[in-house]
Amino acid sequence: MRILADENIPYSAEIFGKFGDLVKADGRHMPESELRKADALIIRSITRVNSDLLDLAPNLKFVGTCTIGTDHVDIPELARRGIGFSSAPGCNRISVGEYIMSVLAVLSMRLRRPLRGMTLGIVGGGNTGSAVYDKAKAIGMEPVICDPPLSSRNDGRKYVSFDEALSMDAVTFHVPLIREGELRTYHMLEGERLMGLAKGKILINASRGAVIPAEELIEKQCSGSPLHLVLDTWENEPAVSRELAGFCDLTTPHIAGYSLDGKARGTEMIGRAFMKFFGIQGEAPKAPLPEPAFSNITLGREPDENDWLRLMLLVYDVRRDSDRFMREYTGGASFDHMRKTYLERREWSSLRVSPFSETAKALGFACGEEK
Repeated sequence: MRILADENIPYSAEIFGKFGDLVKADGRHMPESELRKADALIIRSITRVNSDLLDLAPNLKFVGTCTIGTDHVDIPELARRGIGFSSAPGCNRISVGEYIMSVLAVLSMRLRRPLRGMTLGIVGGGNTGSAVYDKAKAIGMEPVICDPPLSSRNDGRKYVSFDEALSMDAVTFHVPLIREGELRTYHMLEGERLMGLAKGKILINASRGAVIPAEELIEKQCSGSPLHLVLDTWENEPAVSRELAGFCDLTTPHIAGYSLDGKARGTEMIGRAFMKFFGIQGEAPKAPLPEPAFSNITLGREPDENDWLRLMLLVYDVRRDSDRFMREYTGGASFDHMRKTYLERREWSSLRVSPFSETAKALGFACGEEK
């Protein structure tokens, strides 16, 4: 069996290597010669799977994307051709949630605005939005969710309209890119809505760049009421606007979900789906995660909010990635290079906090025994 995989998928050799001949390639430019021989294609979000690509892959039987999102894959076309498909829903939800909390921790310290009591509008209440909600709640924020398809659920969370979400102290986007229809998210924040946002509001986009038009964001930041703007996803990736980056408090190259734990989880999920599709028996391979640099910490007293923020940033400080973006971004190739050479990043669960703490457990740290 011939398996073609994005070269940036971690642990692809450990998960898929035993099932056939594994070939790694640039996910944004999959070579035609390899596509023609591939029985399976393992990708991330930068590979667009559409009829043009599929016409080059006559032997393709299975496509797996090691990501939550699927808007880069023409799923109906795969079904029409009888090609199996699987995604990895929830694989990087924790990673994105912790990215958002790292952003909020940095801005809280920088702006001297405590997170406790701050309102947070979460646009999109699926996997990643839910992770943000839970962690924000644990630190004492007051999160609400805008997600019309989910709003009828009686799940204990507070659902609001889009405009109500935009009125919160901070707003973060976690929606798929839908270009048309009643639930369209393409340029969903634009025009009067965008220009009317209050001066100093925190606005974060870690979903899809085209949710907010870049040119209008520049216009907003040049107005008399600029935002505290944080962008991980950008219009026209990888050739993003350097001008827009200059108006941001923090900038990163679409890496919110790039924890090593989350990426390994996604590879493992597609590995299990691959085995099921091809009828392969046996135990699914596991990704051999390394030991974290910091694995245990002992609390000397009950931490306050600043202590928790420092602990979050000990495991992952978004300023590392933002500083690198501003130093190294020179165009599309550099954007992809930063993703390809992304430094190891672990999730909070890699750090055990002792003695037991309800807050630590709610935030997602590993904990000692509960007394």
